[in-house]
Amino acid sequence: MHATLKFILATLLVSSPLIASAVDEHHPEGQTAPAKTSEAATPMQNSVMTEQMQKMQAAHDKAAAAKTPAERHAAMPPCRRA
Repeated sequence: MHATLKFILATLLVSSPLIASAVDEHHPEGQTAPAKTSEAATPMQNSVMTEQMQKMQAAHDKAAAAKTPAERHAAMPPCRRA
C-alpha cells in the first residue's frame, strides 16, 4: 500500500515538469493569435432585427391584453400554438 502511494507520488512529481513544458510549447510567449472579432452588424441586419423585435413586441402586447385563455391562444403566433 505504501509502496503504491510512493510510486504514484514519485510519478506525479517527475511528470509535472513535462506537463508544464507541453503547455508552454502549445502557447509560446512571443506569439499570440489575432483575436477574432465579429464584424459590426450591417444597417440591413439592424433594420431586420428591429423589425423582428417590433413584431415580437406587438405579439406580446396583444397576448398580454387578452382577458380570456381563448383570446390569448388566438393572439399567440401560429408557431407557438399547441
